[in-house]
Amino acid sequence: MHTVPIEALILGRAIKEHTRRVGTKEGFEATPQDSMAFKCYRDALETRKPAECKACAEQGLLHAASPTAKAKLRSLLDAPEEDEDAGASKLTLMRLTREEVQWKLVAVAGSLATATAAGIRRCPVGDEYSAFRIFQESGTPEQAWVTLPRWNVLALAEQPCALTIPELSGAEGIARLAGFKTVNDRQKLDGPGLLVLDRTVGEPDAECHYLLEIDGSLKVVPGTALQSNSNCCGRVLYVCRPPQKDEYRCWSNPEGQALQRVTENVWSMGRPFMWNGIDVGGRAAVVRLSDGTLWVHSPLKLDEGLKQALAKIGEVRHIVSPNFEHTSFASQWLKAYPKAKGYGCPGIKAKLPDAGYAIELSTSNEAPSEWKGEIEHTFLGYEHNPFTGKPFFNEVVFCYKPAGMFFATDFYWAYPSSGTQTATQFWKFGMDRIYGPFYRSFMIKDQGLYKAAMGRIFNWSWDKIFPCHGNPVMSSGKTVLKEHLQLRNAPPA
Repeated sequence: MHTVPIEALILGRAIKEHTRRVGTKEGFEATPQDSMAFKCYRDALETRKPAECKACAEQGLLHAASPTAKAKLRSLLDAPEEDEDAGASKLTLMRLTREEVQWKLVAVAGSLATATAAGIRRCPVGDEYSAFRIFQESGTPEQAWVTLPRWNVLALAEQPCALTIPELSGAEGIARLAGFKTVNDRQKLDGPGLLVLDRTVGEPDAECHYLLEIDGSLKVVPGTALQSNSNCCGRVLYVCRPPQKDEYRCWSNPEGQALQRVTENVWSMGRPFMWNGIDVGGRAAVVRLSDGTLWVHSPLKLDEGLKQALAKIGEVRHIVSPNFEHTSFASQWLKAYPKAKGYGCPGIKAKLPDAGYAIELSTSNEAPSEWKGEIEHTFLGYEHNPFTGKPFFNEVVFCYKPAGMFFATDFYWAYPSSGTQTATQFWKFGMDRIYGPFYRSFMIKDQGLYKAAMGRIFNWSWDKIFPCHGNPVMSSGKTVLKEHLQLRNAPPA
């Protein structure tokens, strides 16, 4: 179990808060000192007692480094003296930002599959008024509504309405009209959607698309196919998809997808992986073998959204825990997929006897028959815990031959140098400059086994790397790994 000083935890949370906040952090720079000062500033704003506000501001001044941060904190010290109502509860007063009211209310006319032109025409319009964009309904009293971003195309629409699409991939013509042709493109159509249109058609425009009622059904057609406005329900503004689940969205999965395709038969599960408030990034792999079954490397938390995504690409039959540290969710997967086998690194059955692992991967690097010829492995049996003398990670690394891809868990990491939170960058520095040299100096107990393992890894034919921590490397992988090992003072054999 890791122990971290409380001061480091507070600093980590302060940096995280500074990174996520918008609007109120102007004047506070992205430094540890100003991040702590910003935390004190926020605490001062949120307290209801002037004395506490003053104390927080004074504490913030002890941390602040930039002149602008100091000025904002000093402004809080200019508050008036407490009056006779100081002991009473204070009314919360705040100003909304412009972004917080940039929405438009749009009536939903039903489903694209079942709605009619007459129903679309009867759809009401929400009239806006006041600075807060309060809506007043005109039309039928019982009506479903949806809030959508107030983009220009929607803000200018005179009579907008929306139609739900339960499954975009099944909507006739949507993929073709959107120009989606490849498998990767069509994956963007998985799940529900919303078609937004303006019932005020105006002059036909060849660059636009329109919703027509043809033989009792609604169809989206290009402007070049619009012959008259008699059966036209409106001009299509856009088709949108709902936001992805927030639990998927992170720096290693910015689009928040349940599965991200990496190559033709390899998918990634990028998820937040929190350690003491820092997202150090977690990434599991799914490989579709030649028989159509799925091989899952270092599984992460399984949920319904992920189950549905997996069901579309194959049947889960092989669940692999590549070292002692990446075992938390294997039992969950084995219960969810009773036909699957659990494979673990050497020693996994003794360490976790109740986890359900059926097979321990061979220390002689003999691949299981289920994937022999497609996936090879190497056991990194050279390392140990310098304090106990026992195996530490006991990691197994893999090579998926058809894609030329190397899979590593904690043996290699690929944290990006930008695009992550400040706390994650501190983590990257610690891994690269502190843990790496420690690993080489104290954790490699057998140089002969180390050289043999490196020789086997670099003799494989691969140029891509799939890490459990960091982003996939899609070219020149061997060069990247050599540089990584040299950074750790451990040049490959």
